[in-house]
Amino acid sequence: MGKIICKKHGYACIVEPCQHVANEIDDKKYGKFYHIFTLLLCKNCLQKYNLENFSDKLLSYDGDIWNNDELLDYFFDAYDKIEERTVRCTECVAVAKVEQARINGEQAPFPTYNKTLNSHSNIINKFMSQLKIKFQFQKSIVVDNHFAVFVKPGAYTYPMTVTIYYIVNEEEQTHIIKFIDEYFQSILLNQVKIEFFEAEVWNTWSNC
Repeated sequence: MGKIICKKHGYACIVEPCQHVANEIDDKKYGKFYHIFTLLLCKNCLQKYNLENFSDKLLSYDGDIWNNDELLDYFFDAYDKIEERTVRCTECVAVAKVEQARINGEQAPFPTYNKTLNSHSNIINKFMSQLKIKFQFQKSIVVDNHFAVFVKPGAYTYPMTVTIYYIVNEEEQTHIIKFIDEYFQSILLNQVKIEFFEAEVWNTWSNC
């Protein structure tokens, strides 16, 4: 799945809405839309390109439909013809879903993180430098020339995450958590998730 750098949400996966849906998303509205793989279509576009039978079927890489060449050829032929197709990030879509829920008087459909670092690379890089100075980390066996501590920038639907491997001693973990908590006290965007793992593993076919 493709990714973009959204001006609001940083590095994020893409959604390809028709222009009608994109206009709704930009207005923070979310109606009855049809999700087909990366596409997000209104009913008119769904019918215009004869994709009714595909709605909500091409959402993953492991469905039976991927083994049907005839269906796939039909889908991608229709995909190439969609003149109204544009691009938005998945986090922008999430914002629209939450705002629509509020308009409807409903609870947010998932947790949101308005105060987390996303594309603020300078702040994240400075934090990582201080963390590595303060504590000793093992070398990663997965990423060459890298310590086994990683930061994943956050977004609207998930917080910035600090992932640390090989530190299993509770006292050491407590010291690291205390340092991170104190470090972010003076930063407005301070929603951070900290996780410890005994060892690294290969994460194959990782996607959005």
